[in-house]
Amino acid sequence: MPSFSSPKSTAWRRVAVVAATTVAAAAGAVPVLADVASAQGAVPPAASVAPAAPPVPRVTLHRAVATERGFDANAWWIQSPDGLILIDALMLRSDARALVAALKSTGKPLRAVFITHAHADHFGGLSTIRAAYPGVPIVATRATAQGMREVHDQGMVPNGWLRAFGSEYDSAFVAPDRIVSSGDTLRLAGVTLIVRDYGPVESHNNSVIQVPELKALFTGDATVHGASFYVGPIDAKRALTALPQILADHPGEVTAYAGHYGPRPLDRSVADNLDQVRRLHAITALVGSDPGNRTANGDLTLAAKRQVLLLVALEAAGRADYGVGAVGFARYQLPATIAAFVADSARRTSPMTKAVRDAMRPLLFMAGHYDNGDITVGLGGLYLDATVESKSGHRYQLMFSYDHAQQRYRVVSRDQISGLLDVFVGAREADGSLLVSNLEPGTHYLDASGAKVFNRMRFSPKEDGTWVWRVESGRGDGVWTDPFEQTMRRRALR
Repeated sequence: MPSFSSPKSTAWRRVAVVAATTVAAAAGAVPVLADVASAQGAVPPAASVAPAAPPVPRVTLHRAVATERGFDANAWWIQSPDGLILIDALMLRSDARALVAALKSTGKPLRAVFITHAHADHFGGLSTIRAAYPGVPIVATRATAQGMREVHDQGMVPNGWLRAFGSEYDSAFVAPDRIVSSGDTLRLAGVTLIVRDYGPVESHNNSVIQVPELKALFTGDATVHGASFYVGPIDAKRALTALPQILADHPGEVTAYAGHYGPRPLDRSVADNLDQVRRLHAITALVGSDPGNRTANGDLTLAAKRQVLLLVALEAAGRADYGVGAVGFARYQLPATIAAFVADSARRTSPMTKAVRDAMRPLLFMAGHYDNGDITVGLGGLYLDATVESKSGHRYQLMFSYDHAQQRYRVVSRDQISGLLDVFVGAREADGSLLVSNLEPGTHYLDASGAKVFNRMRFSPKEDGTWVWRVESGRGDGVWTDPFEQTMRRRALR
């Protein structure tokens, strides 16, 4: 997660130190690695070993979680019979002290500390760790080490954001003293570690650390599970190429242990994070493609930036937020994302794409998180995705799109109970409502007597920011009856 300005003041909770599962790590042994988040220290059955085989060294993986004021950052450490290897160092003194206490409780030496990227919530605790373990090597690539110094110095200027932590942040910068190159393989405490760089994915530089024996990849902030993916201040589109490359470089059964929140299979983390980044850029493109939302120099207008901020916050609202809230997180996403859009906007957009975005933009009143579902902007800003539950308890998946050739809207609905697909077509009305029915497509159902029953849906925005979803039934004769409606009100953002 980025080096934030004006950190959110919150009640602290104690640093959580979560023991992981024990795994087999001998050469040739088949490791058994459970999800740390769910294992909570449980030890799975050991791999079966022939009676004549030598004993298998046991390696454990552990996690320390910072307080919310420390942005919920993780520090992972590997424990082997030969010592400990720490990956990232948290930020606040109190969090780092709790981490040191956990390390000391093992009675084993700390062989090295690896830093994955240049965010203070991952390297700020180094001074506390170095004081407890004098001479311990601090390992990073050159790009990460240079970024660490820059982030620290910027945060410590007068009124710098790191000064807001007072004595909880150590002003004495501790630099990495063992510089490694991308692709280097190290053998420490009986464990093999491979370091790879991927450039400014969301920091000045992002490294990942592979431990083949554990089928583990320590990704720092290059991936995240259960939270919004941060695109960083430098290149908001770097993740679109870096994440697939990370996956390609680490094929097979690999678990990503990220710098915040829990572990997850790498392929699933990459797929989710890519989807988030694509939707982030889709929101910006959908709003920014309206000429009325652009200034003379091509930037977004203030009103357009506020709309993007709201839509991005609504996307983030259902996920963990690093302790800064959905709106706070969205603020950090905007600068680089808008800059990327402005840079890309010189490229020619096809007339079809422009027509579809122009038609979809007025439907943004529906986007958001609700108590009964979510409605999000689809890839490219070309459609809306929805999963909503009606008052009757039926849950539907809806896709709102626009047929630019026929100049009308289409809504595809799937009932998640029956799996039934329904197709609706229609248009926007003068009051901004979207009115569609399945009469023309003919995707009716039959009542008890065998007669055809059609439906009409109306989605109507209100001045207070809510909107009404109304459904009616008919027999194909132009008469619509049996209406039911519900008001859709977004969840509050913080």
